[in-house]
Amino acid sequence: MKKLPFNLEKALAGEPVVTRDGREIEQIAHFPTAISKHELFACVSGFVNSYCIDGKTHREDGVSGVNADSNLDLFMKQKTITVNGFEVPAPLDSDRDVEGYFLASTSEPDFYDICGKGIFLADGCDFIGRGIAHTTREAAVAHAKAMLGINPEEEA
Repeated sequence: MKKLPFNLEKALAGEPVVTRDGREIEQIAHFPTAISKHELFACVSGFVNSYCIDGKTHREDGVSGVNADSNLDLFMKQKTITVNGFEVPAPLDSDRDVEGYFLASTSEPDFYDICGKGIFLADGCDFIGRGIAHTTREAAVAHAKAMLGINPEEEA
């Protein structure tokens, strides 16, 4: 499942956070007034680790490991739903701040279609209301494959 860039504000508001290797963060704390180069801490598998505010693990000099990715680096966990037993990215629940959609389509050979904001189906039901609108092509394809009982993780 795709990981989203770390967002400190969302993480502190309680949205789920995971490590690069997929482990869920059990607790996160920010100490912006601390007299320390370590102001972000997260509990991963029972161990407390220090981070830069961008979610990267600290090197000894206190600078985030820009050129060296770590399995402990933080990411926002993508919201998911289960379709026919497969975990796939959750569809959009509103069209706020979205100019267009990728639609999960079981009738298209590539498993997706594209649609502009505010366009409705012929039967008067909008794509968001039907739960098939996504912000990325990959999410729409995974959703459509799952609707057909195809493992979205496997290549065709």
